[in-house]
Amino acid sequence: MKIWAYLLLIIPHIVLPQSIQFHPGEKTICYASDKVENTHIPASFLGGRLANTTETSAEISVSYNGFTNEARIAFQYAVDIWAQTITSDVPIRVTANWSQLGPGVLGSASATSTVSNFENAPEKDTRYPLALAEKLARKQLNFESQSEVSANFNSQIDWYFGIDANPPSDQYDLVSVVLHEIGHGLGFSASFGANAQIAAWGLGNTGQPNTPIIYDLYLVDRLGNQLIDEDVYANNSAELLAAVTNNSVSYGSSLAEDVYGTFPPIFAPNPWNGGSSISHLDESVFPAGNENSLMSPQFGLGEAIHLPGEVTKAIFSQLGWVHTFIDHDEIVFAESPGVPVRFLIKLESDSLINASNTELIISEDNFNTSTIYNLSQSSNDDLYEISIPYEDLPDESSYYFRYTSPEGRIYQFPEEGFNNPLSVIKEQDNEGPSISHVPVSFILQEEFDIEFSVEDNFAIDTLYIEYKTTENGDSNYKGLDFEVSETEKFELNKSDLGLSEDDTLFYKIHALDVSVNQNTSSFPQAGFIRGRVINISEQVDFYSLSFDTPEAGDSLVLNNLKMETGEGFSSMAIVSDHPYKNDAQGLASFILKHPIRLKEDSKLSFDEILLIEPSTEIVINDYLIIEASSDNGNTWVQVGEIADASNDDQWLMRYNSNVEASGSLATGDASLYKQREIDLVGQALPFSSNDNLIIRFSFVVNSTVNGWGIRIDNLKIGDGIVSAVKSESPILIYPNPVYETLRINNAKSENYKMIIRALSGQEIDHIDLSENTDYKTQKLQPGIYLLEIRDERGKTIKTEKIIKK
Repeated sequence: MKIWAYLLLIIPHIVLPQSIQFHPGEKTICYASDKVENTHIPASFLGGRLANTTETSAEISVSYNGFTNEARIAFQYAVDIWAQTITSDVPIRVTANWSQLGPGVLGSASATSTVSNFENAPEKDTRYPLALAEKLARKQLNFESQSEVSANFNSQIDWYFGIDANPPSDQYDLVSVVLHEIGHGLGFSASFGANAQIAAWGLGNTGQPNTPIIYDLYLVDRLGNQLIDEDVYANNSAELLAAVTNNSVSYGSSLAEDVYGTFPPIFAPNPWNGGSSISHLDESVFPAGNENSLMSPQFGLGEAIHLPGEVTKAIFSQLGWVHTFIDHDEIVFAESPGVPVRFLIKLESDSLINASNTELIISEDNFNTSTIYNLSQSSNDDLYEISIPYEDLPDESSYYFRYTSPEGRIYQFPEEGFNNPLSVIKEQDNEGPSISHVPVSFILQEEFDIEFSVEDNFAIDTLYIEYKTTENGDSNYKGLDFEVSETEKFELNKSDLGLSEDDTLFYKIHALDVSVNQNTSSFPQAGFIRGRVINISEQVDFYSLSFDTPEAGDSLVLNNLKMETGEGFSSMAIVSDHPYKNDAQGLASFILKHPIRLKEDSKLSFDEILLIEPSTEIVINDYLIIEASSDNGNTWVQVGEIADASNDDQWLMRYNSNVEASGSLATGDASLYKQREIDLVGQALPFSSNDNLIIRFSFVVNSTVNGWGIRIDNLKIGDGIVSAVKSESPILIYPNPVYETLRINNAKSENYKMIIRALSGQEIDHIDLSENTDYKTQKLQPGIYLLEIRDERGKTIKTEKIIKK
């Protein structure tokens, strides 16, 4: 079992796995027929299943643009029907636009994005509509401000806004069309397109050609051949065009076949009908009045159907809207002879679970041979288990689980089955948990968190914090109730701990695993982390600190740093130990006690020497980072760049002049001082004139080699600073390091593009930038990446190195 939280202090290497990819959605169109149909199928059609319940299995919210109140009521009724039909733990957001569309167009819709290679994706290298991808991933994949479905409706149509499925013969039923369009946005949509010569699939995809959408996988010809099988139909070919325009395409879904009796026919007219062909059921087979006609390509006057229909629901099930999730904590070690080894899984399904079809497959020879065990339901309805005698297990085994649903679908855990199995060995665990944590140097808030991550090759039993308020005082302990999650934190309160201004909190984190040996680990391994309690003082209009006067110390708080002159220097400065220590013992910081009231041209200026372990092409090691907060320390934004010895040729030359296994023995002197200047407010910054800004400096170190350390002098903010360095571009990128969301402020609102690259130069992702862009980093593994900003002419105007934690 592995438990992850926000911060990884040390980044040993970069892994570049197959990354999640976002692609454009595929827009489909619903046309108006001038034929009077007068067919009325209300939501109570199939035994009142939908009409007599308000229970929903999905949360669907709508952002309305331009809708009248009566149009919104009809729209919401359709949304409620879908919310009772599909199941998802992740909220689905729909953007609905009420505007003038083309002649004869009732509406159009698409998923805002399609996504491939996300966590838990049943099919690799296959695109899923965003709402379905989030259901299967069991988490939101886009930004909070974005929707999963985008739909447009023609404001010029003579609509019937009632919800009784009884439109007159001269109006179009809005509920039916909304149901239809949301169905496209949820996945009833192909990626095919055609012109007069050829047809192709995988359209709208960028950077990865010929990637089908999940709907495409089940489109078959009259012989049952997949249309995307390039051994039968070459993509971008006349042969494929003939196949999709001969009225002989069916949906080759076994689930749909069970409902309909055969593969249901798909709309495939000649000539090709852009935005409609292949992405609808065949109108001639499912005409108005048919209980499965919702997803046919057009609606007539007086036609209403307020149910998805069993064929459409079966197709949705095949796409993945009916799914079974398997969870299991890898056993890893069988430690106790004579004690049966318990294999346990959790099954959660959108359909009934067939307990007799739950299997454990174990092998000791890479599955050339294997043993299959049937699991049985435990006292907990969701848990299924089998206990195997210790002596029956080989010394080293590989295993995976397999489940066959009542619909005949096979699920495996891990998904690749015997191609990527789990393992169990008869051996005791002797390795303790690994704890990562960025220390809390300063405590500004009454309530604060100590966040960390812990990883173990077995499983975690106990997490607790040891703390005291005096260095030689007695320790107190606080345990953490936790479940496996992405975030672990101790929530603390200054008053409860008996802390007041100028006090110091001494703390360390402990973790205990579940092994027979009860392996334990602590962070830090020796000593305690020190967090200084401070109250921010009144704001000031400028700083000018030379550190030679006693008053300088009243303006800042030091943590594991000191003010001294030092050998080779003639004036006092803020300095680290020389040489500095590694791990938590070397972590140091200082904070300016008075917030600075910003002006339009406020700059931070200081002299610095950084003889600290330089970064490499693979990893950033020890570094100095400067951050600012305009909300009293609730959130911090990096200002300036992360720096180490590699930021200056003289520093690097001096550092490398006397290197041994433990690090650099080279020492600093006044000739190495460099002035740095950082803009604190301006077009590209998140701070504004008159903001009160708290500023802190942090010296972050890892567990490898060390060096002489850091020295900072002549710190100024405010009037009298002469600008020596101009801003590289009108773009601010923060925070750095980044954990979840990277913010890009593009002050000039230009049409810029950001490319994310590995240090090898390989492109990982790219996005278009707006004035303010939030980039979710869940597709990036922990490591170092290069950001390249290009203007509208394709010219690179900024590059920046970021750390993904």
